[in-house]
Amino acid sequence: MNNNVFNAKNGNARMEADTISKNGRSSKSQMSKGNIFKFISIFFVAFCVIITGCNKEDENKNEGVVKLLETMSEGDGYYTTMFEYDSQNRITKVLEYRDGKLSFTNTVNYNGDEFKITSSYVDDNRDNREQIFRKTGNTITFVNEYEDDDYSSSIKWTITINNDGFITKVDDIISETDCWSKCETTTWTSEYTFTYQGNNVTKIISVDKYIKNEEVIDYTTTIDYKYDNYKSPMYHCKTPKWLLFTLYDGFGLYNNVTEEKYVRTVYDPWNRTTTYKYEYDSDGYPIKRTETSSGSGSIESEYVTIFTYITK
Repeated sequence: MNNNVFNAKNGNARMEADTISKNGRSSKSQMSKGNIFKFISIFFVAFCVIITGCNKEDENKNEGVVKLLETMSEGDGYYTTMFEYDSQNRITKVLEYRDGKLSFTNTVNYNGDEFKITSSYVDDNRDNREQIFRKTGNTITFVNEYEDDDYSSSIKWTITINNDGFITKVDDIISETDCWSKCETTTWTSEYTFTYQGNNVTKIISVDKYIKNEEVIDYTTTIDYKYDNYKSPMYHCKTPKWLLFTLYDGFGLYNNVTEEKYVRTVYDPWNRTTTYKYEYDSDGYPIKRTETSSGSGSIESEYVTIFTYITK
């Protein structure tokens, strides 16, 4: 999958930072806590283990008309995300537009058990960056380090999947040392665990710790999901599901999320419920999603997303 453990916009399963802010110079790290599982951003909900083929769930994903998500437009079309695929129906490129202008591109390269995502920025001065994920058995790792004269950071993610390719746990450790005025080290640790019903994740629990000097903050976040019985926009996508989790703000990869309950305890308590209503095409794919929220941080308005597809 938005502060949330997930996407800063609305709490979707897209692993995002906690609301604990980092120092003002965090942008120097190649990937900040606020971009966890977005890279990119954006986080996350179901997952395939065989890199170039299909798992047991995929054998049941061939019924009916095969459609692949082509565009996802939000905010009256101001924000638009476009997807490109290879001949195996795996995502190769994600392009993000703002007000009709290209602002950001993720390019995905598949090379056996190594996966490289190259992020290119069009509308600012940031350098391109690469994230390389390596898969060994049921473990995927990502490590990123950065250092200059007065600043250094390190990020490590460890993703654990089961034999059916579903993510069961994610551990991330982020450390930053800033010596701009005096040297201070800040560390964030998070452990995410997942519960499933069929092919859909129904609960994600995040246990987090923030450490800076003598300050230590522990807190827990829980997100519960409910789903419809219709195909999600990524139903036929063959990108490994743990990787798709990082590329697609999808609210469910097999079915569509209809309700999301987000609760954080102890630090900056947060309690919010978001509901999603859909309109579907004749083949059972959503073409319009309307979301409304109530509770902490909610906005009294509707947020609409429009989906278009490529038919294979």
